Amino acid sequence: MNREVVLTALALLFSICVTQGMAGSRTSLPKDVASGWGNVWLKSMENGYKPYGFKIVDSQTAPGPRFGKKFIKFEVRPGDCGNNGGWDDCANDRERHELSQNKALQKHGDEYWYSWSIFVPTDTPSISPTKVHLGQFQQKNNNVLLLMSWSLAGYYIDNQVPGNGYTRETRNIIPQRNYQGKWQDILIHTRWSHSSDGFFKIYHNHKLKYEYAGQTIAKGDRSFFKFGIYRSFISRYKNRNEVSEAPKQIVYYDEVHRNRSLSKVDYVGIAKWQEKLAETGHYTGKIDGLWGGGSLKATNAWLTEQGYPNVREYSPDLWRHMIEAEQ
Repeated sequence: MNREVVLTALALLFSICVTQGMAGSRTSLPKDVASGWGNVWLKSMENGYKPYGFKIVDSQTAPGPRFGKKFIKFEVRPGDCGNNGGWDDCANDRERHELSQNKALQKHGDEYWYSWSIFVPTDTPSISPTKVHLGQFQQKNNNVLLLMSWSLAGYYIDNQVPGNGYTRETRNIIPQRNYQGKWQDILIHTRWSHSSDGFFKIYHNHKLKYEYAGQTIAKGDRSFFKFGIYRSFISRYKNRNEVSEAPKQIVYYDEVHRNRSLSKVDYVGIAKWQEKLAETGHYTGKIDGLWGGGSLKATNAWLTEQGYPNVREYSPDLWRHMIEAEQ
C-alpha cells in the first residue's frame, strides 16, 4: 500500500472518529419532553458518559410520564465520573450524568418561564453529606447561579448569585416527607439582569415557595440550564459510612420547557386547571393542557362567579384564587 493511500485512509478514519465523537456528545430531546431550549443538548463530561446515563423512556416504564407519552430517566452508578478535556470529575471527587443547554443561552434583559417535573423513586437513597444536585443554572464565564439540590431535608434551592462560588441563601422547596415517590412540578419565573431589577420566583405545585429580587447574572455573562444527577464530594458519604462507594441513584424528569409565556410551559398546570373547571361544570372541552379560547371562556365564567376580575392570560393568580375558593 503506497503512502498516499495510507494517509487518505488515516484521514478518513480520523474524520469518522471526530464526527462520531461530536455526535456522541450531543443529543436531542422529543418535544413531548422538552421545548424552548433549541434542539441540541450536550452531555456533561462526555468522555465517560455511560449509555444508561440518560434514556428517553415511555409509559411502559414506571412511574410513567408526568404528561404526554415520554419522559427521561437519569442514572448514576458508582464510578460514573468522566471528563470534557478541561475538567475531570474522577480527579475531583464527583460523579454525574447531566444534560446541558447548548443554544439560545440566557442573557441580561431576558425574562423567561421555566418548568420541569421531577420524580425521585422511594428506593433511590439519599447520600448525604455528599451534595446531590438535580439541576442548575450555570454561567459561561463565572460559577453557578442557582442550584436545585437534594439533602436529608428534601428538595432545596441554593442561590449563589452572582456566581462567585458562595451561597447567598438556601430555601427548602419540598420537605423530604413529601418528596419521593411522586411527581413534583416546578415553575421558575426569572428576569435575568446584572442590575437590581432581576428576580427569581419559584413555585412548587403552583404555590410560590421562594422569591428573590436583585441581580441574577454577572455582568457580561450568559447562563445555561443543566439537569440530571450531579454528585459532588463522594468521599464524604464513603467516609461517614465506611464504604468503598456510594449507591446507585435514579431520577426521572419530564415537561422540561422554557418560554416567555407561562401558558407555553405549564401544560401540566393547565391540564389540572381544566380538570378543576370541568368539575365545577364550567369547562366541557378536551383536557389537553393547552390554553385556548375554551379554557379562557370557562376561566372567566368561574372568576365572575367567584367575584374575581376577568383575565386574558393564564397566570399563577388563578391557582391562588382556586385555593382561596376551596378554603
